[in-house]
Amino acid sequence: MGMRLDVKNFWLAGVTLAPRVWTLRLCDILPEGFFRMTLWRDALPVDNTPGEIEEIFEGVTADDKPAVELTRGGGFVARFEPCHETEFRMVKGARE
Repeated sequence: MGMRLDVKNFWLAGVTLAPRVWTLRLCDILPEGFFRMTLWRDALPVDNTPGEIEEIFEGVTADDKPAVELTRGGGFVARFEPCHETEFRMVKGARE
C-alpha cells in the first residue's frame, strides 16, 4: 500500500554572496493553479529600512517568473499557497 502525499504549500529559498537579481523559475516547482506567494527577503538600500521585507502577491502561476533582487550576503524565502485569485496582483509591497 502506497502513501499519498497531499502537498498544499510549496517553499523556495536562496542565498547569495554577491548582489544579484534572481529570476525564479516557478514552472520547476508549482503545479497548475493559482497561488499566493509570500516573499521574505533581506532589505535593500532602496527599501530605507533595515532587516527583513515581506511582500505578498496573489494570482501567481507556474508560468510566472518573478525577479528577486538580493543584496550582498542576502537571501529570500518564498511560500506558495493555493488561492482563488486568478489575476496577478500585489497585496503587500516592500514600501508600505
